[in-house]
Amino acid sequence: MTDTLIDRRDLSFQLYEVLGVDVLAERERFADHSRDTFDAVIETADKMARDTFANHNRAADQDEPRFVNGNVALLPQVKQAFDAYARAGFIAGRYDYELGGMQLPETVMAACNGFFTAANPSTAGYPFLTTAAANLIRVFGSESQKSLFFRLCEALHNRNYLHPIIMQGSSEHKRYFQGRSASGGLHNFRDFPGTGGVRPSGGSACAGSQVG
Repeated sequence: MTDTLIDRRDLSFQLYEVLGVDVLAERERFADHSRDTFDAVIETADKMARDTFANHNRAADQDEPRFVNGNVALLPQVKQAFDAYARAGFIAGRYDYELGGMQLPETVMAACNGFFTAANPSTAGYPFLTTAAANLIRVFGSESQKSLFFRLCEALHNRNYLHPIIMQGSSEHKRYFQGRSASGGLHNFRDFPGTGGVRPSGGSACAGSQVG
């Protein structure tokens, strides 16, 4: 199969020349972003989709989920892909900073999710379903429900490495997020080999309560 999931040139044309997504950075909500940060998070989604989702696309069709002694048995690669997606912060990417999100535009998040769907639509359904459920709780849930489920789903808080990855090109943005870290808004990060960025110093994401 080809290594290309979505033609990046075509995607850039649609995002920036047709839709003008980069203009959103002029709005207060997206003021910390730019075309560079949008491209960086899209690049991360592209690589992660190819590395952790596409590698078991065929196997997921051949070995479907099944009940074994009352439990659902899945390919181990499914959980690995789910964990990677959640740890990277894609579940909370569109959310407010206060919820551990990155306040990314919905259009950019949709572009990112396009790579995961193209790589493996079967496995992509699990984090997408979790995202939908979390958003339902975020909008309509009681405070006790939010406290419980947002705490269980660490990816909706601060344990992701996309914050510094998408901000690595700007010293001003780095200082901004470092300040949020010092104030408790973000966890402390350490080098994450192979990404060009950093990741949190441990902890799992949503997968513990969703795919195991």
